[in-house]
Parts: sequence; structure tokens; C-alpha cells
Amino acid sequence: MSTIAIASLDERELLGVCDDLTPLRPVTFSSSKDTSWLREVLETRRPGSFMVTLKKWSDDQWFAEVTRVLPMPHDDAIVATLRSVPAFRALAEDSLHTIAQASKVQVARRGKTVIRKNAAWPYIGLVIEGTLANAAGDTGRDRFFYSIAPRELFALVPFLDDGATMGRTIVLSKNAKFLAIPREVLREQARLHPELLFSLAALCAQRLRIVTDALFAQATEPVTNRIASFFLQHATPTAGMALALPPLQTMTQSQMAAAVGTVKEVAARAIARLEEAGGVRRERGHVRYLDRSILETFALARDDQREYAPAV
Repeated sequence: MSTIAIASLDERELLGVCDDLTPLRPVTFSSSKDTSWLREVLETRRPGSFMVTLKKWSDDQWFAEVTRVLPMPHDDAIVATLRSVPAFRALAEDSLHTIAQASKVQVARRGKTVIRKNAAWPYIGLVIEGTLANAAGDTGRDRFFYSIAPRELFALVPFLDDGATMGRTIVLSKNAKFLAIPREVLREQARLHPELLFSLAALCAQRLRIVTDALFAQATEPVTNRIASFFLQHATPTAGMALALPPLQTMTQSQMAAAVGTVKEVAARAIARLEEAGGVRRERGHVRYLDRSILETFALARDDQREYAPAV
């Protein structure tokens, strides 16, 4: 498997590398910064064509493994979606069809709570379209710990420990469609394919890293830096000002505030500061355009600016 430094590529070159991939022969991109934006680029520009596995190894070493999905003739839409999930790559065709037949599709609009906190939800979720988020807080001031993109799984911890759900799962995008996979059906597949358990455990471990980083940043970094880091997850590698990746374009300031652990008024001041510096551009109140290089000057300055009374 080849490894390519992602900093050396612009968006056109990156898409070219991915388009040239042979199905089921992955390439790994490496970076000293968060690579989650790469998944958003491929989902936006080449929806459903690639499976992307993100891995944070350390604070300054990130990887994204990209595999071209092998299309199958006469594929059912749900089976095709399951085939593009990295955690399911060890499953045989009959297993994918078994999961598809037992599962049900659900839809919801922005702000909807699709899983309540401490619920006995007997499924694992899989996002088909849109973006969900894991949230803490029942009313008023929310805190989003991580987003859940298309072809990502959620409600994994109850699957592993048979406990209640952790936090709430809400819809972040304008609309969302997801698959509810019966927990016992997937457990039976895990008994037949133990590799599945390792994949799910690895996904849980990566999310633990994300949540730990989010809590540390909330305690030690100014809000402007945190907002800049969040925006970078939705910024393309295109030089200069470029259209932001979804779902940022439709997110409210309250949602952005929740994503970095602050309140709407403080987030608004931070966004205005970034806009004044040329890092963002708003249209009709929504952040529509981002300049990656300017945002990085704010986000990457955090090591020199950490303090335990974060300011804007």
C-alpha cells in the first residue's frame, strides 16, 4: 500500500489520485494535521465511490486510507451502502444481504433527536445521507463531541457493552437518512467474522481520541482557535477562498457554538474575527467560504496560546 503526503496535493491532484485507484487496492494519505476534510471532499465530489478510514496516530500524525468501492451489478441501494462502510469490508456478500434485509431506513430533519440519552436503542446506526452529531446536554446549551458522516456507524458502545446509549444523537444537516441495523443481527455477523469486532473497536478508540481532544481544547484554547480548527474540517485544500464543504454551509451559529463548546454570542464574535482576518466569508448569515491557509494560522497557533481561562 502506498503512502502519499497530502500537503503536496491540491484538490484536483488529490481527486486524480483517487480516481486512478484500482478497486480494493487502497492508498494512504498522511498529514501533520486533521485529515477529516478529505472524507468530506470525496463524499461531496464522488459520492459513494470510495470508503475512507480516518486515523489519528498522534497530535501531529494523521492518516486517511482511501479505497475505491467495487460496484456490483444489480446492487440493492442498501447493500451498496453497506459495501462502502470500512468496518464491513470483511463481510461476505450474503452477510451484507442479511444485514440489509433485517434493517430499516429512517429519515429526520435538522435538530431532530434520533436517539435519546440513556435509551435502550437495540440498533447500530449507519448514516446514508446527511450528517448527525453526538451531543451532550438536554436543553439550551448543547455540546457536540463529534459528527457522524455518510457511511459512518453510530451507537457502537451499547453494541459492545450492552448498556444504554451515551448522549443524544441529533441531525446536524438540513435532512438526514440513516439505517437502523438490529444489534443482534450484527452480533451474529461478528461471531462469524471476528475481524468486524476489531474494526468496531478501532472506530470507538478513534472517537475516544476525538472526545478527549475536544475536552482538552475546550479547557485550554481560545474560542477563535477552536472555531478555526472546526472550520478546517470543512475546508478544501484549494488555495485562497473556496466554497465550504457540507454541512457547514447550512449550520447555524448555535450549532457551530455547540461544536466547540461555547455559546452562540461568543462564537459569533470569534467568527467575526476570522471574517475580518479573511479566513471566512458569510452569505445571508451562513459561513459559505473558507480560506484554509488563514484558518491554519489561527488553529495551529494554539500550542503557544493555551491557557486555562479561554478567551475569544
